[in-house]
Amino acid sequence: MSSGDRDLGLKLRMRRILWAQGFYCPVEVDLSHYEYEQRQLMRQSLTDIDVLGLRFDPDLRAQAVLVDCKSGRESDPARIFWLRGVMDFFHAEQGFFVKRKVHGHARALAPRLGIRVLDEDGLGHLERILRADAAFTAFVDETRYARMEGLWGIDVPEGSKPTAAQVRVKNVAHYLQYLYWMVDEYRNVQSVIEQFGLVARDLQGAGLREKFLAHVGLQRLSLSLLRLAGEVIGRNVRDVPAQVRGYIFGGPLLLREREALFAAVEKIVDAKLGGEALTLEPPYYPELVEVVNKLVQYAPDASQILRIEEAVLLCRVFGHDEPIEGLLGSKPTSDAIVLAKRVALLLQKAANLPETLFAELHAL
Repeated sequence: MSSGDRDLGLKLRMRRILWAQGFYCPVEVDLSHYEYEQRQLMRQSLTDIDVLGLRFDPDLRAQAVLVDCKSGRESDPARIFWLRGVMDFFHAEQGFFVKRKVHGHARALAPRLGIRVLDEDGLGHLERILRADAAFTAFVDETRYARMEGLWGIDVPEGSKPTAAQVRVKNVAHYLQYLYWMVDEYRNVQSVIEQFGLVARDLQGAGLREKFLAHVGLQRLSLSLLRLAGEVIGRNVRDVPAQVRGYIFGGPLLLREREALFAAVEKIVDAKLGGEALTLEPPYYPELVEVVNKLVQYAPDASQILRIEEAVLLCRVFGHDEPIEGLLGSKPTSDAIVLAKRVALLLQKAANLPETLFAELHAL
């Protein structure tokens, strides 16, 4: 990500506009392609989404809005067709094309593709009618954004090589920043926890960089769990354990294949070594099922946890004194706060992370 681009101001203003409408808004989401070259997994950047707006209805149906911001001389119709393609990839029903000056033919084309067009005047008008022009200033603070952006990497002195611990942490950041958005969604619930389990001993210091990484991981895990809970509600809300098990292993067919493979491996291991039976589920599985059950049972409150986590990151972890109620627009319910803490505890305990990483959230 780069905070030095000419479009940053537009991106941050659109993030504030979407936030004012109840969305959780990652900025500059990178979409990448991976392939093996010379026995190594190589990443090729495909494109990036300037602003991704995500919102969950009270029954945890997911909504996605994509925003493309441009200030140069790119062809407006070409960018609009590009945006429509990325919207299809993310199953987004709505998109915004934002440019300081928009040509008339783009305004005629965009609505036919489910895209809204905003120029400088339209952007200002939308900020005013949503009362976002004087509120949520944390989202348009370019200095704060640049500070946050700088925490993605690792701090290696010039002329030095990264330590083994720094490489491990960098790999987790790489997963959260790139891989998360491209892998099959059902894999992310376990993958986030497993990734942090690999670096638990490297995050013991709980400095700002470590806390930032942990809170981004928490948001990714929460997003995946909300999607999982939404699937449970849509399939069979009376049988949460079975629905969770089927989901995290890729559906009934993949689950059956995994069970058959584990049964075969178990016979071999037992014949050679003896001992306890192997299990397909991870050790934290019972707690995972219980957390999803709580998200399902308190779905309207659960729909707010991503915004609570983002508010804690911006208003507490970074040492600012704004009340999180001001950033959220209202006081969050006690149940929503409890659910956010419950997801943090799941990640903390399952990955063996220090309690201090989420101290600001637990202090609510």
